[in-house]
Amino acid sequence: MDVSQELMLLKKRAKAFSVPLAQEERGEQLAVIRFLLYPETFAIPVASVHEVFSLRDLTVIPGTPEFVLGVMNYRSTIVPVVNLKKLLGIREAGLTEMNKVLLLRNDNMEFGLLCDRILESGFILQDEIQEPPASLSKLGLEFIKGMAGPQTILLDGEALLNSRRLIVDA
Repeated sequence: MDVSQELMLLKKRAKAFSVPLAQEERGEQLAVIRFLLYPETFAIPVASVHEVFSLRDLTVIPGTPEFVLGVMNYRSTIVPVVNLKKLLGIREAGLTEMNKVLLLRNDNMEFGLLCDRILESGFILQDEIQEPPASLSKLGLEFIKGMAGPQTILLDGEALLNSRRLIVDA
């Protein structure tokens, strides 16, 4: 094999083993779970979500804030379930299924967010996250990172899990 053939072979191998940089060029991505809370679409970082399960046997606790729907026993653990619409000050609209729970967990807190339906898991480009519109209630802005596209409200999972507002004193 002469030098020109070796060079051609090396170029061919280099091309075969090269990896496109398309992902890196697009910027950093955030893994999220998108869910429907009629009529709004939300996304929350996967890092904040421990598990997803169906709502069952909810027990209402008198005297709790309006955003606390109640508690449920899940795998021998009592889990408070939160109505995100009430927490964010979003107006109730239409009939909803409200039958899925996103279990959020960190070292300090654990609770479930009630939603109508899990849509998908996917990625959001960090560079494309926009400021939330002024039309959103000021009540819940501390829990919103921004808008992921024109239709998806991106929640701040860590802000939810670290908020003193969600601690209910007896």
